[in-house]
Amino acid sequence: MRNKQRVVVSTILTLSLVFGLFTALPLTAYAIDADAVAKRINEFDHSGNGELIAEVSGSSVTVTGTVTSASKTLNISGIDAGVTIVWKADYSGSGTILIDLGGEGAFELPSGGSITSTGTGTALYVGQINVTISGGVIRSEGSGLSGGSGAKTIEMSSGLVEAKKTAISAQYSTINVSGGTITSEDNSAITNNSAPVTISGGTIRSGSGVVINNGLDGAVLTISGGLVENDGSQQTISADRFIMTGGTVINPGDKTAVVPRNGFDISGGVVSAAIGFAATGANENYNISGGFVFAYGINTVRQRGDFSESKNHVIDGFQNDPIIGGDAVVCAWNQAAGRTTYNAGTSDDLVVSPSGASAVWALEGGESGIRYANGANTGFFPINSVTVTSSGTAVTPDPTTDTEEQPVEQGNGMSEQPNTDTSIGMQPGGAPWSKASEWAVPELEKAANMGLIPVALNGADFTQPITRAEFAAVSVKVYENLSGQVATPASPNPFTDTNDAEVLKALNVGVTAGTSATTFEPNLLLNREQTASMLARVYKRTAFEGWTLATDADFPLPYTRQAPFADDALISDWARDNVYFMVSRRIINGLGNNLFGPRNTTSAEEAANYASATREQALLISTRMVENLN
Repeated sequence: MRNKQRVVVSTILTLSLVFGLFTALPLTAYAIDADAVAKRINEFDHSGNGELIAEVSGSSVTVTGTVTSASKTLNISGIDAGVTIVWKADYSGSGTILIDLGGEGAFELPSGGSITSTGTGTALYVGQINVTISGGVIRSEGSGLSGGSGAKTIEMSSGLVEAKKTAISAQYSTINVSGGTITSEDNSAITNNSAPVTISGGTIRSGSGVVINNGLDGAVLTISGGLVENDGSQQTISADRFIMTGGTVINPGDKTAVVPRNGFDISGGVVSAAIGFAATGANENYNISGGFVFAYGINTVRQRGDFSESKNHVIDGFQNDPIIGGDAVVCAWNQAAGRTTYNAGTSDDLVVSPSGASAVWALEGGESGIRYANGANTGFFPINSVTVTSSGTAVTPDPTTDTEEQPVEQGNGMSEQPNTDTSIGMQPGGAPWSKASEWAVPELEKAANMGLIPVALNGADFTQPITRAEFAAVSVKVYENLSGQVATPASPNPFTDTNDAEVLKALNVGVTAGTSATTFEPNLLLNREQTASMLARVYKRTAFEGWTLATDADFPLPYTRQAPFADDALISDWARDNVYFMVSRRIINGLGNNLFGPRNTTSAEEAANYASATREQALLISTRMVENLN
């Protein structure tokens, strides 16, 4: 009996030892180095058209080439921790997963690289891989970038991730976005339940979903810059804990902009809702010590236990009273009162808190909106659906007049400041203008500091309309600022009516064209839809690898279109997307009364430069473009 017991015990000990040895083996025993990664890519049968070329330099594998209609998954598992795949190839196809990477290495998607899933699957799936997107493109009719349970960090500084479903889904990855564009057509742009998400720049947008879903397990969402918005059919942000020091969050519908489970701290930036709350939550403290928080309503805060109509407040404090102080401005506009016209300097239908804050209706840069202030926190918040005038009257175009296509190119549209006589001369210290409207000076000074005022405008009267040649020079400055590249003139010069180097630079970059094969007509004046279009091209040139003026239709702009302007029929077909894109990015706005004023349609409007863009307007929206899209 004892011998049998000894045998049993001995067997158990032996099995335990063997099991322990197996479990002690490293899980990365199958890891592969850079040479093996390159070999696997070069030998991969994608069953599509074209080829991939992988070359090794040290521990880096650079992938180039073009593949279309791939139908098999490129699967590379066990990538060594020191190996980096630099993807500069154009790779497209369909399938459940287009590219599947595992191990502990890194994946970089710089400018020039793209992964496009034409099916309903996932474009890129990564395991314990650090991902860096720095100019490349991920597109998918399904999901864009998905991270497994062991994924590490996803960094995005520029480029595009665009998907019909979730754009970036990484449940356990730290996500840092400092630039670029992330969009989802009908789901979340970013989903991450258990790790921090930090937004310091760029644009994150969802057509009909929660833009950022970061709502479980103590995850913290921090926004210090950039733009986060959706179409308003769902809440904009869902988070466990929300911290905001800058940037903009927008919900234009009847849902809440920010919904944290365990409180929020807003010390800067803009949170904007319409009929819904700007912010709400269930637990912990809610602190607003700075920034501008706005929504429609009759009061700023729904107090704890208040059973009144919830949509009449900016902040929902039904379960916990928010703490509002510092230099914060929380503003409610009683839009339900039905007024759409206000006199500048009045505070009709506006309610603000805390006690030291103020908000008045204002007209700045041709835009109607709210001028707010509390200590050092001051700013202007545009509202397209109102008209603010200093005289109580407004000039509106006649939308019933016949329209005639202008012979000029599809150029860029400008901002909306009316041509007033409130102007100043050369400023002390040598401002680069001889005359400018008083309202424009702060933005013009900003434009000067950002290097956006070209030599061609030095000493000019900025209240006068801008010409095609002048705005070509401005657009080159915007391009150089956004891209970090120096533009060079096109050669040879195809035009017989100008040898302006800035015009030729704009032509070479691709943001402008001639009015014919041999003419540019540099002295023609620009209208608002032309200006919007030229600046939209600057954006495409810097954001989309491979974009040219000839291939413009192949690169749709990432935005959610607002309800049409009342004069939408007057916007030229070629300019419509550009106009609404620039409006969606808060770079250019309407003229009030839900009018955009794309171009002059009567002799009276033309004589009054109604839809013409002035030099100061051009520089104002160019400054906004650099600020909002950089």
